[in-house]
Amino acid sequence: MNKMTAFIASKWWPNNKGHVLVVPNRHFENIFDLPADYAAEIHRVAQLTAFAMKNTYGCDGISTRQHNEPAGNQDVWHYHLHVYPDM
Repeated sequence: MNKMTAFIASKWWPNNKGHVLVVPNRHFENIFDLPADYAAEIHRVAQLTAFAMKNTYGCDGISTRQHNEPAGNQDVWHYHLHVYPDM
């Protein structure tokens, strides 16, 4: 069974040519609910995505972003990790 799905995000921000969301296929609200095996798999998929972006875009670097709870700017109540190419 696949634990993760990665897809190109439909929302684009200024100065960003697009990014990928890595999402667990099971529901976890945020990092506090996320089991360690899922955390490891999310970062494995993020690393593979980072290599693909670097090879495809020739970007100078990669950034990741993840928000938790209202004070941490969480506005989607399903854990996900953003992977951004830095150009």
